[in-house]
Amino acid sequence: PLAAKRERLGAGDGFRGIAATPAEASDLVGRYGAAGVQLFIASAWKNDTETLELLAGEVMPQHP
Repeated sequence: PLAAKRERLGAGDGFRGIAATPAEASDLVGRYGAAGVQLFIASAWKNDTETLELLAGEVMPQHP
C-alpha cells in the first residue's frame, strides 16, 4: 500500500521526505524523542488527508 500511495501522489525519485507506514513513523518519532527532541514538525506531501489522519490517529497518540 505504501508504494501505491507514493505512486498515486507522484512522490518519485526526487522526493526528499520520509515515506513510512504508521508503525515506521512512530518508531522514527520515538527515536527522535529518545535523543531529546522536544518538538517534531511533520507535514504531508500535497496535504494528503489520509496521511494527516494517520499521523493524528495512529502516530501522535503514542508520543504525548
